[in-house]
Amino acid sequence: MSTIRRTIRVAGVLTDPTSVKLSSSDTTFGVKRNDTDAVVVADDTAMTQVSTGIYEHTFTDPANGLTYTYSMEIVYSGETYHVEDTLTGPTGDRYCVRADIENLFGVTNVSKWSDLDNDADATKISNRIAAAITATADMIDARLRFSRYLIPISNAGFTPTIMRDLNAQMAGVWLYESRGVIDYDADGRAMHALHWIARKAESTMKQLAAGTLVLTADLKADITGMTTAPRNVDVVVEN
Repeated sequence: MSTIRRTIRVAGVLTDPTSVKLSSSDTTFGVKRNDTDAVVVADDTAMTQVSTGIYEHTFTDPANGLTYTYSMEIVYSGETYHVEDTLTGPTGDRYCVRADIENLFGVTNVSKWSDLDNDADATKISNRIAAAITATADMIDARLRFSRYLIPISNAGFTPTIMRDLNAQMAGVWLYESRGVIDYDADGRAMHALHWIARKAESTMKQLAAGTLVLTADLKADITGMTTAPRNVDVVVEN
């Protein structure tokens, strides 16, 4: 799934226009693939209001690794504005793959944590690992949705090492905790064996969100111009 989310301000204030929808100036598409020009979201598709001045639309990707062009039509104060931008869809493996988790935690550990039924079923284990990658990648995207980076985060189509490691760390902890495992220290006290890895992952996400940890990655564009006649209001559409 891919989500377009945009913020609309008038004179610096979050504002709800008369209408916000996905519609190109020539009324041929809302969202289209860049490789084939095939329409993915039809023209004249309304966007959903999340809160004042914030609108989004989620659609199903026909394949992984696609890039799209989308066009928003905004009607405000009797004038119509159009904003066109691009969006990169999910790659399928998100930020990490199974081997990244196994390299971090060990093949045996990952297999054991993923075998909820204790029957060594390879298919169920693989599905469980895939679920862990997806669930934690979704959490990363949700936490960093309002950061400086385009979501999903990439650097010209390549996953930054920090993002790969973060996803692998979180997926490993997700698998470990899903078994309800309780470990004990040398004194017999209950402990979480992956506590420090979980804390490290949480710290990384907080630093990325705050901008104190900076990635070499694709940044959100600041779009302030819209195709229309001269206007007497300052309408700004932000990522």
